[in-house]
Amino acid sequence: MTRAPWFVVSVLALGCGGRALRVPALGPHPDGVRWDGEHLDTPPPSVQAEQIGDAPSPAHVWVDGQWTFVPLTKRWTWEQGAFCVPPPGALYYARPMLERYRLVLGRTTRWNEALQRYEEVDTGDDRFRYRKGRFYARAADGAVVPITTKAVCTAR
Repeated sequence: MTRAPWFVVSVLALGCGGRALRVPALGPHPDGVRWDGEHLDTPPPSVQAEQIGDAPSPAHVWVDGQWTFVPLTKRWTWEQGAFCVPPPGALYYARPMLERYRLVLGRTTRWNEALQRYEEVDTGDDRFRYRKGRFYARAADGAVVPITTKAVCTAR
């Protein structure tokens, strides 16, 4: 009776491969950091599945792939995920972030069926703002700032 649970646990442990995927410390994009591609008309497509191999060294962490908006072609392109050595001084990594908002273009009067009256409403378009994933560090004044140097990544 006591063998069955031990056997199940050992099979599950062997099936998991016994290796843990190392990821960087995660944190938020600080306020005041520039958005990539202001006023985008379309959000990025869904995230793509990626096959993750073994890390080249214990110093490497996995950074997920992400979409990048190319203003010249007005298209999204996929950047593959990779194992990276975080840049010197990296405090944490902020994942890509999408914000949906409404760009108000004016006001108009519309009939509200539920209230049986005319109302003034904002007219506009749904827009998106996107921030790429990036590493952040602490500046000399204590502020959290994006790191401008590239992380050393493999297999991008």
